[in-house]
Amino acid sequence: MKVACVILNYNDYKTTIQLIDSISAFQSIDFIIIVDNNSTDNSVDMLSEYIGEKIYLVKTNKNGGYGYGNNIGVLYAKNKLGCTHVIISNPDVIFSDKCVQKMKEVMRNYACACAAPVPFSIAFKEQIFKAWKLPTALQELLLSSTVFSILFSNLIFYGEKDFRQDISVVDVVAGSLLILNIDDFIEAGMYDDELFLYMEETVLGLRLKNKGYKTLLINSENYIHLHSVSINKSFPNAIQKKQMSLVSKKKLLIKYHRMNNAKLFIASIFLMITLVEEIFIQVIKKLFNLKSII
Repeated sequence: MKVACVILNYNDYKTTIQLIDSISAFQSIDFIIIVDNNSTDNSVDMLSEYIGEKIYLVKTNKNGGYGYGNNIGVLYAKNKLGCTHVIISNPDVIFSDKCVQKMKEVMRNYACACAAPVPFSIAFKEQIFKAWKLPTALQELLLSSTVFSILFSNLIFYGEKDFRQDISVVDVVAGSLLILNIDDFIEAGMYDDELFLYMEETVLGLRLKNKGYKTLLINSENYIHLHSVSINKSFPNAIQKKQMSLVSKKKLLIKYHRMNNAKLFIASIFLMITLVEEIFIQVIKKLFNLKSII
């Protein structure tokens, strides 16, 4: 098993360098591939200093988004370095060599295409979105709303009884840190690079499941996710991020749920309402100096 860790960078070389420094000595990782997604700052110059026997820098010709950049990294790992497996890692995560060893062990011992440990917050609190069921079209719409996502999120979450064993078979895992069998990933269609940002995890889970491949959650291992540090640096405005997520959501409904024009018209109206909801939430937070309302 030859494993590369792909780290996607966009205008956030400091966070990326912190991760490189923390994992470069791991014996469990054969190569580190930094994919710079056409950064507009001096990321390429700063990251070029880290190129070495184990570390590679790949520059894209455009910022095609999360899936686009990671797909390039995976193909580089396979075609240029002869890797069989790849770890997809956000820059804003902290994980151990032991965690990688466990991910590799799971890939060796279980017939699966994808596996991931459990994400924790910096306060070492288990994050809610560690794994979930593939939502229906209606559930996708409801989850677009902050209020409805709280009321109906239990429709897509597994029960705690599903996580009592060491390994759980799930539909979707969080995308901030996971390991993939490269051949299975490619056979399933890879990441959908038509989605610039958001919904990539759900679509990947759907594509893998449609091909009959398993996705596993490793309940016995965890990592820390500093939650959207890199995204927030590039897109600090909450309304802008909401708009981007709704664009991806609409593409998902059209491409994967095959919504007809009538249903899509109704769905579009609902998505616009959720945008107004987010604007209202941000106004209230600003007025009362709140970090969070719900």
